[in-house]
Amino acid sequence: MWHLRCASEPMLLLKLCFGTPMNQDIERFLNLNNPPGRLTKEQTAWQLGFTPDEVTILMARNLLKPLGHPADNGQKYFLTATLDELRRDEKWYSKASDAIVEYWRSKNARKVGKDKWTSPLGDAQWDGGHVTDPR
Repeated sequence: MWHLRCASEPMLLLKLCFGTPMNQDIERFLNLNNPPGRLTKEQTAWQLGFTPDEVTILMARNLLKPLGHPADNGQKYFLTATLDELRRDEKWYSKASDAIVEYWRSKNARKVGKDKWTSPLGDAQWDGGHVTDPR
């Protein structure tokens, strides 16, 4: 019945999900009674259960919007109240998870395409001494 304990003990849930001991900074942050009004990208990742790189993917897919108009290479901040609403939104988590899966699926497909060896004959096939053109 570990799933019942996880509802009341978020640290246990994170330890079970990530399989490693919790970083003390993350643990201290998640146990704050009064979190700051705005969070950095890293803190946002901790709050939502994603990695900082996944937060970047979610911003690119317009599923997370930083406060203000930060520079492309500047620090991004997120409103804690908005993140708290997202934490309770199952549909948003589904979209976010799908966006991350799709990002990696697309990236891995591009990687496979680059690593694949292509014949200097193009679409033609080598058949034991004869070149056959599939056209």
